[in-house]
Amino acid sequence: MLQRIPELKVTLLHPGTQYSHHLARELTRLKMLDKFITSFVVSENSILNKLFHGLLTNRVLLGISYDCFKTYPDIEFSYWIEAILNRDQEYLLYKRNSRFQDRIIKNDLKDKPVIIGFDTSSWKLAEHCQKTGQEFILDVSIGHPLSKEKVFEKLRTDFPLWKDGIPRKNEGLVALEQMELQSASKIVVPSNFVKRTLIENNISPNKIFVNPFGTSLFTPYIEARKTDKKLIFLFFGSLTARKGLPTLLNAWKALGEEEAELIIAGYGNIPKNESIPENVKILGAILPEKRAQLYAQADVFVFPSFFEGFAQVQVEAAACGLPIIGTQNSGAEEIIQDGYNGFIVEPGNIDQLVSAMRFFVKNREKLAVMSAKVRERIDFFSWNSYGNRWKAILETKLS
Repeated sequence: MLQRIPELKVTLLHPGTQYSHHLARELTRLKMLDKFITSFVVSENSILNKLFHGLLTNRVLLGISYDCFKTYPDIEFSYWIEAILNRDQEYLLYKRNSRFQDRIIKNDLKDKPVIIGFDTSSWKLAEHCQKTGQEFILDVSIGHPLSKEKVFEKLRTDFPLWKDGIPRKNEGLVALEQMELQSASKIVVPSNFVKRTLIENNISPNKIFVNPFGTSLFTPYIEARKTDKKLIFLFFGSLTARKGLPTLLNAWKALGEEEAELIIAGYGNIPKNESIPENVKILGAILPEKRAQLYAQADVFVFPSFFEGFAQVQVEAAACGLPIIGTQNSGAEEIIQDGYNGFIVEPGNIDQLVSAMRFFVKNREKLAVMSAKVRERIDFFSWNSYGNRWKAILETKLS
């Protein structure tokens, strides 16, 4: 039997930030935040934010009062300095996250009944809370590490040109992530895909809650392009095999449509020996403030990822009115109803991907219809809605 418990105050812990600053702001709005503790953040009007505008987006705290957050900047600065000298980023992140947890356990957890930590940075916190009887809730951003490694092993075999971007995770770090998952009293995941990977690795479904991320990027409705212009497909994400980019390039060659163009944007580099068709435009990295302009160039967003948590670029694309072609593993099923406002294809299935793209090329009149349909649920993906769902999760007591 599920019961409600009143008036919780939550301590939120993240050594980096990712999307945790959004959760901190929402918990502040809901009067549920006791303290947000992180390594390094800046205020909106700070000199650092002005000097590095666009590069510190996730480090800028908006809507959170000064007395509700605490930082340990020396931990982050040490990490940055070491990162210049050491290429083993996985080890350095482990070291930073371990130091952060040690500091938190020493200074900040006394009389804190409810604690939220994040995956890969909470194994010590989870174990500590299990011993003290404090409630520890783990926010998990991506699928189970063992499931991920199975997918990565196949990608390394199928796409040898791309193997440099498909690293093997240290087995000891995988064990620490499993410790986090087992020790947490509740687990919050961004998609049903992530939930399925946890369940298949023996995590109890009873403590897993699905809460998709929100977005701040909402644009006015954009009419579909005129039918006498090329249809523009957009891929935006890191340029890796995990994101399905080699599959997309192979599907694009098979599509062979002269009246369509593919835009590829994101961090990283496509392997030098990978052939790129003429009607593919590669833009490189896009700063956050330029994203709306990027989506405005396109008619359809295509994201054939093999493994995600919940690709936030899909939410951004939907908020900008783009029909989406995604996969079961990209979290697209949280946004897309297949054939209604986009298409969900199997990761790696070139035939399905070609068929979905060809549908839009041959049915240009469907673009405006699907664009309107993809925005029907967009309120569900506001950060306020994300915060409200977190409130319900926090107030749910598992018996």
